[in-house]
Amino acid sequence: MNLYRGCAHNCAYCDGRAEKYRVDGDFAADIQVKTNAVALLRKELGLEAAQQELFPPARHGGFLLLGGGVGDSYQPAEARCRITREVLELLVAHGIPVHVLTKSSLVLRDAELLERLAVSVGAAVSFSISTADDSLAALLEPGAPLPSARLQALAELRRRGINGGIFLMPVVPFLSDGPEQIERSVAAAARAGAQYVVFGGMTLKQGRQKEHFIGVVGGDDADLAVRIDHLYPGVPAGRPDWGNAAPGYYRRITRAFARAANAHGMPARIPLALCRHLLSAQELSVVSAEHAQVAAEMAAYLR
Repeated sequence: MNLYRGCAHNCAYCDGRAEKYRVDGDFAADIQVKTNAVALLRKELGLEAAQQELFPPARHGGFLLLGGGVGDSYQPAEARCRITREVLELLVAHGIPVHVLTKSSLVLRDAELLERLAVSVGAAVSFSISTADDSLAALLEPGAPLPSARLQALAELRRRGINGGIFLMPVVPFLSDGPEQIERSVAAAARAGAQYVVFGGMTLKQGRQKEHFIGVVGGDDADLAVRIDHLYPGVPAGRPDWGNAAPGYYRRITRAFARAANAHGMPARIPLALCRHLLSAQELSVVSAEHAQVAAEMAAYLR
């Protein structure tokens, strides 16, 4: 669920700014609040009384993901609007598992609800970081709690028996993607009790996203701006722009991640032991195959 559109975390690299998502106004200031989200969720889940008379609520497994690409569910507006909390209360009442993906330590406000879900049907909280360096994060993610606060929040949730880990994505070219920087981020995740670290490099779409990013990180460094521009050359007109970097870049940084993950015994995917009960037999087969593929790729990078 995207409960908000736009995000006051104001991350320099966020592709929610890209034109394809059609988020109007100032992405970091003009936050759209989906005030009817809980009512719509009740309808989608078949929880309205009139619906239940004809169609009892379905229980097909799966979970609800609170988090998305165009607005963090625990961004500052949530402290006032409390929509995410209302969603969690609904999930607790009806026994529906949840996975929260956030950059905010505000999630600790709802730790009791998450703990109740963890005990009954399942809950996990993943924190997104691009670096474990607070100084660098203050530049890249000026509206978000510092990585140290996110890692402390993860440690607290893990102490309360709630599953959780880190999405180390995106690491940022020339700033947080070096082997030593990646290793420090994985090590910090391990110290915080992370059960997994999911890794990814940055995409940078032409237009508003690229212009904003270069303006933030390259505004006072012309050489860095040129290097970023060359790494993300764009695509010919008429072809889909996924924002991919030049060939070879993602392999290089994933090799560094594989070594760091191996050194700290860190899974590169959410372990099946944490989510097996949420999957149908067919889904389990697909997810198991993907896990095996990733494990083989990680092993290949270590040779």
